[in-house]
Amino acid sequence: MKAEDLRKGNIVFFNDEIHWVLSVMQNEVLISNQEQEETKTDIDQVKGVWLNPIWMKRLGFSYRNSGIGGQDQWAGYGTWENEGAKIYFQGHKKISDTIPLYYGRNRDFKFEFVHEIQNLHLALRKELIEITFE
Repeated sequence: MKAEDLRKGNIVFFNDEIHWVLSVMQNEVLISNQEQEETKTDIDQVKGVWLNPIWMKRLGFSYRNSGIGGQDQWAGYGTWENEGAKIYFQGHKKISDTIPLYYGRNRDFKFEFVHEIQNLHLALRKELIEITFE
């Protein structure tokens, strides 16, 4: 992971736990766990959290049936929607699978990690995406 990939508020894994990024320096990151214990560590010690349907729901997206508009080129695709924003993905088999997500008409951008969706939302809407743990 590179420092330029992370923003304040991003979710990452460190020592097999979820952490939130508090600040990013050149080669270090300050993170906090759910107990709000802060840790400063080398950037290469934190890992991205893989996207899966559970995380998409935590990010406020809802799933729409596969196939978009009945067009053959979209067969096998599904849609995750959040307040009008749509992200398309090519099918997954079960709830725990990771899902490669694509943004853009020509599948221009591929997303694999939670922080990438967080950063896209921030760039497009100029606000942090709300995350719910239910």
